[in-house]
Amino acid sequence: ARVLAGTYIAFGSLLAIVVADGISVADNVSLPMSPGLQKFIFGAVFPVGLVFVLIAGSSLFTGNCLFMAAGWLSRDKTNHSDGRSRVLLGSWIFNFAGSLFVLYFLGHLTVYWGQNRGEQEP
Repeated sequence: ARVLAGTYIAFGSLLAIVVADGISVADNVSLPMSPGLQKFIFGAVFPVGLVFVLIAGSSLFTGNCLFMAAGWLSRDKTNHSDGRSRVLLGSWIFNFAGSLFVLYFLGHLTVYWGQNRGEQEP
């Protein structure tokens, strides 16, 4: 579930980048696109990844940091023991691995990052 959390967040951010980039380079647009509107749409699409995490019940690194801080502030020994710090490190590693998975399979293999946006293909 920890790998999926990183995958969902990376998917939401990649989706927001693609949608915002598609708006700025839209063909046959008579009016210039406002950068504020582009940022608004990016901000409206990015939470899709967070919704995926909530629906799936995945474990995000930031959520585990919250539990560690809450345990430390309440002086609760069960919330910030040594075992919990291993969970925190594992959560970070697996979230990062999930985001690299999306970067490679949806970013690199689809050649999204390598294409020139302003040029038309023949």
